[in-house]
Amino acid sequence: MDKAQKEPQRPFDFPIIQQCLCDTMAGKLLEFV
Repeated sequence: MDKAQKEPQRPFDFPIIQQCLCDTMAGKLLEFV
């Protein structure tokens, strides 16, 4: 039960983290420009 509950959360966290990284990178690029 625990594993089944933890597994679905991990895949959801990854996309969110990637989006944050993309947003920060885009923000830095905009600042430089």
